[in-house]
Amino acid sequence: MKSSNQIVSELEYTKYLNLGLSIASVMLHVTTIFFTFHLIYCSKFDKKSTKLDRISNSFFMFLVSRGFGAVLATPYFVYLIAYWSAKGVRNYEPYALLLFGIGSTIHTFLPTLSALLLTLDRCFALTFPMRYNSPIAKRLPWLTLACYTSWSIFVTFYVLREIPLEIEKVQNCQFSPCVFVKYRCLVPQYVKLGMAGSNVIGSCYLMFAMKRNSEKLKNDVVKFTVTMDILLDAIPIFANSIFISITGFSPSVYIGQLVNFLAFLNVTVCSLYYSWRLTRRSNGFWIKICRVDQVTPITSST
Repeated sequence: MKSSNQIVSELEYTKYLNLGLSIASVMLHVTTIFFTFHLIYCSKFDKKSTKLDRISNSFFMFLVSRGFGAVLATPYFVYLIAYWSAKGVRNYEPYALLLFGIGSTIHTFLPTLSALLLTLDRCFALTFPMRYNSPIAKRLPWLTLACYTSWSIFVTFYVLREIPLEIEKVQNCQFSPCVFVKYRCLVPQYVKLGMAGSNVIGSCYLMFAMKRNSEKLKNDVVKFTVTMDILLDAIPIFANSIFISITGFSPSVYIGQLVNFLAFLNVTVCSLYYSWRLTRRSNGFWIKICRVDQVTPITSST
């Protein structure tokens, strides 16, 4: 039975596919960084340009995690583009793929956690509005930061467990998941799969709760977030896991980093949507101005 490394070396089209995905990923990350940090800046220092007085602590940490995740992932894709060669003259250094890929791997897993925490925050806020009070809200940023930091350290530790690499098995790799031969980053993937499933369940409850309270709560931002997370993150994760269980190989062997790319696309599309819905533009770039009460749950201090 052929190894994934042998299959990758025989599929010539994957070189061009991964180049295209790398270029597109850099564009997505740059877009995410700009719009996410612009919204964060406006919410803190230029409140006149936003449609809200303040954003909730949970949503603020949600934005920060996605913005910094894009910053961490960008150098990896720049490296892939800089050292790409159609003739295979300049092969990627396996250890460089591993080390540069840590940031990309973190950014692949982190949005799922951030979406789950945001969903849980909204569920608790809607279900227990009186108990979900200010003292709890003040501790949320630190608790959320602890979750993000712990998860990032765990993913980094699991990636570094691959050292020393089995060079003969990874010398033809064109992207970082290919060098995960020993442990294949399985535990973080299973945890992410569990978080994605939990997020789907939480999102269904959240949609029900928001519909039940539709006269008071018209939070299009949260609805859009959970919908895009299910379509571009949860469903690809489940499909990826099913493929691995059937074939024993990651689909990245055949389709490159398309699954990760969809997760990055989810983050970027959401960042554009947030800027459109939550910031004011007098030049008509953002066409529709929505009312502040349409985003009440996210702008509350809970």
